[in-house]
Amino acid sequence: MSGRRSDRGGRRDGGSVRRRPPLTRVLALDGPAGVGKSTVAVRLAERLGIRWFSSGALYRGVTLLSLRAPGKDVVEIAETTDWQLRGGSLLADGVDVAAQLHTADVDQAVPQVSAVPEVRQAVRQVLHRLVGTLPAIVEGRDIGTEVFPDALVKLFLDATPEVRAQRRSRQRHGEEQEGAVQNAAAALERRDQHDRSKPVGALRPAEDAIIVDTSRLTVDGVCDSLVAVVRKNAPQGAFSPSYE
Repeated sequence: MSGRRSDRGGRRDGGSVRRRPPLTRVLALDGPAGVGKSTVAVRLAERLGIRWFSSGALYRGVTLLSLRAPGKDVVEIAETTDWQLRGGSLLADGVDVAAQLHTADVDQAVPQVSAVPEVRQAVRQVLHRLVGTLPAIVEGRDIGTEVFPDALVKLFLDATPEVRAQRRSRQRHGEEQEGAVQNAAAALERRDQHDRSKPVGALRPAEDAIIVDTSRLTVDGVCDSLVAVVRKNAPQGAFSPSYE
């Protein structure tokens, strides 16, 4: 672990990070599409014994409700719905909508919805309310830069488009299908370029983020690395529920 700063900001995996006193006990977990943030967040939360939240689930929830009510203002949906994230469940006004978040219609519409600044602000406020004062992992693409800029630890997961495409193919088809992997890798490269060029919530590591290249690591290997990074960079017990 070298701690070398990358040309995109942040520091390579494991380097100690200097930062101003934190305001929140948040472990910010950012990275590009398909890198496995949600999978890692779940495993890491189990290892540390703390909660985890996903900004992406909230954006998809807002998108889903807007598709169900096409005449309703998307900002109003984001601001007035009672959102609750509980493990893998997303409750919208008490109804679990998690099973409907990854349909083709939501996939197509969510980039436009998540680009609305007022929607992003509403999601930010929801995440701050849900996190409160207890330790939590929050995963997304601008958690360490925009949502929780004073997070105790900021991690940025990365992997090549080819590796991310292989993982998606195995996840969806149970195996690596060559044609599907090639198409997915090209799509992920385009997605990366789009996400990095967004005027609001652009994909980039925070200045004090620790970048972890997961291309050659299993999920367990990633979690082992991240637990070591957290122990090195956070105050002792900071990500334990008993920490005061």
